[in-house]
Amino acid sequence: LDHRLCSSKGWSQPLLLLAMPRGTKPKDKVIMRTCQLTKPNAILEWLREQLSLRVKKVEHYDDLEKGWLQAVNQNSTSAENNVGVKVLLLTHLLHPPLFLAALSIKFTGRITFGIFTVKKEDASKVGKIPSYLIITPGRTIVYGRRKMEHFNVRSMNAFLKAIQPEMNDFFLCSLLLVNMFAVFLFLQVSAESWWRILAAILWTIIICNLLLFAVWLVLFGVLRWPVTSSLCNWCLSAIRMIALSGTGSLVRSDWLRLLKSSWFFVCSP
Repeated sequence: LDHRLCSSKGWSQPLLLLAMPRGTKPKDKVIMRTCQLTKPNAILEWLREQLSLRVKKVEHYDDLEKGWLQAVNQNSTSAENNVGVKVLLLTHLLHPPLFLAALSIKFTGRITFGIFTVKKEDASKVGKIPSYLIITPGRTIVYGRRKMEHFNVRSMNAFLKAIQPEMNDFFLCSLLLVNMFAVFLFLQVSAESWWRILAAILWTIIICNLLLFAVWLVLFGVLRWPVTSSLCNWCLSAIRMIALSGTGSLVRSDWLRLLKSSWFFVCSP
């Protein structure tokens, strides 16, 4: 606890702090919200109100068709297509569920979240309710119809990361694969003394990770060139197409099952 920070902010009583991005950019400035409520239900209601600010409310069915469900223009550029990923909740509720509001904060600047409260006169037009529509430039699917597509933060977060990944996700995947490869190389080492085995382990891990960091430094430099923007957009579209396919769904469900068992995940390499 930093007493000087609390005194400078005027925080003299126990309170709850909520940090969230100020604007709509992925890496925007952070603002702090404070809450001095003590009852759990009141705290959850306050959290829902704060997090729901990034979930756009669609008021009319015409706005739903034109602004959300309308097909992407085939003549639009790749850069325009990549910002068109949307998550739309069709429901009778007036406010989005807490997990969807939390995801709207996490994917700020990458995915647009919305909610449409279905009225009686529009019930026959929208189909089954509630429904989570995942709207991409290529296709529109209903979330929750495949394996491991549950309505919680963990499952939907994995799904959204698969269809709209960021550079940090690629780096973590490459780091995991490289270290798995380093462990595989270590298993091929045969030595009589334990210190030679330990030295071989450390040397293999250090060399593999240094090579990985060097490759990423070069890659970051190349990605700053304007020529590579179209290539990156094409790669994102290809990754999204694979993630939305049946094969991508099976890989994602197996990955979530693997993460549930931590011991099996650690021993899997």
